[in-house]
Amino acid sequence: MGYRLTIDQDLCTSSHLCTRVAPMLFRVGDDGGTEVVDEHPGADLQFVAEEAFQRCPAQAIGMERTKD
Repeated sequence: MGYRLTIDQDLCTSSHLCTRVAPMLFRVGDDGGTEVVDEHPGADLQFVAEEAFQRCPAQAIGMERTKD
């Protein structure tokens, strides 16, 4: 079972904490907002994705389970 990462731009405060915790998964976009680099990272990155999810001060990161 996999998962999909999302960012709710309405909630995101652009603290960019996720880009420091998981730079392989999140980046600062051209507009200064946060973007997901890889929506469907492999199982080897699940721990770091969960850490970014838990540490997001705005609770803007979504981690949805997928069937693949």
